[in-house]
Amino acid sequence: MNIKTTLKTSVAAAALFAVAAPVVSTSADAGTWNSGNKNKVVMSGQVHRGLMYADDGAADSLFNVGGGSTSTRVRWIATGQMNESVSVKGLIEMNTPTSNDVNSSSLTITGGSQNRSTADRAWGIRHLDIKFSHKTMGALSIGQGNTASNGKSEVSYTGTGNVYYTGLGFGAGMDFVNSSTNISSGTSVGDIFTNFDGLSRADRIRYDLPSFNGLNIAVGYVDGGSADIGAGYSVKAGSVSFKMGAQYNTKAATSTTINDEWSVSGGVKHDSGLSLSGFYGQRDAVATNVDPEVWGATLGYEAKLNSMGKTAFSLNYASAEETNNTNGTEGDSWGVAVQQSIDSVGTALWAAYQNYSYDTIGSTSFDDVSVVYAGATVKF
Repeated sequence: MNIKTTLKTSVAAAALFAVAAPVVSTSADAGTWNSGNKNKVVMSGQVHRGLMYADDGAADSLFNVGGGSTSTRVRWIATGQMNESVSVKGLIEMNTPTSNDVNSSSLTITGGSQNRSTADRAWGIRHLDIKFSHKTMGALSIGQGNTASNGKSEVSYTGTGNVYYTGLGFGAGMDFVNSSTNISSGTSVGDIFTNFDGLSRADRIRYDLPSFNGLNIAVGYVDGGSADIGAGYSVKAGSVSFKMGAQYNTKAATSTTINDEWSVSGGVKHDSGLSLSGFYGQRDAVATNVDPEVWGATLGYEAKLNSMGKTAFSLNYASAEETNNTNGTEGDSWGVAVQQSIDSVGTALWAAYQNYSYDTIGSTSFDDVSVVYAGATVKF
């Protein structure tokens, strides 16, 4: 597929949408939620907080944190109908992290806690996006938002997504410590464990092709010269549901160490609540002696065991090789998670344990990093 040609076509289509059905708005009416026009505006978000206990073999500490596989955020969505075929959506979503993010918090040798990045304390823009959708011609998005490849490594049925889904959920800031000297290796959990999930959120142009029999395909161009393509598919046959995602992205224009990456993920779930999910990804590194590769699998079970809502359990394993673009490095991770939904108040309680190990070429050994993370997510 020629991404540039597709994007040119999508821009032309969007222009036709706008010419055919212009929006006529009235003057703003101060104090009203919809500003006097016919758009519908909805505000929503979530508060995500927890306690994390981490042990790197030389020190341990308890942290009061936020973040992980999801985070505290607030959003505003405006939707309107241009005509019977074309709709428009405006999305503003702000990330509201804390000074102690679960994936930037780390340990000192004496057992104290520290934060690696003061930037984690500032509000950040997750989405600032406008999307035009046509009933038969697909959708065009402009602004900062999900790239075509975002989320395609994270398709799963785990049911424990508030604390873990694929690759890495929490504890990324913890360094691996030399077993003999108790000195930090300078390599963190987050340097090793990933799922190669595309280009995340960025300033981009994105075109989503029309859906066809459960298949969704999108292409995009990101400021700076990167481009990507992503696809998703879902189907249910009898008592079995199946879904998957796949993506490819180029980074050569914006990175000195990475040429491109690709990944796939998916899962199968039985109506009984039993599921199996997995992911796999590769990176084409600039260095000729490294071949970064990741894969993992999660066994899950989800059922309504009480009147509050669904209860989900998951058991995961992940393997990473040379993901820090260094020859001979590898890591293994395993963990368990549980999540309890409380439907009446839009809340989920969750807890998880994760163990990370790290190896390099040679005789040097490193202690495992063990992390326990428990807390709640309140949606509104």
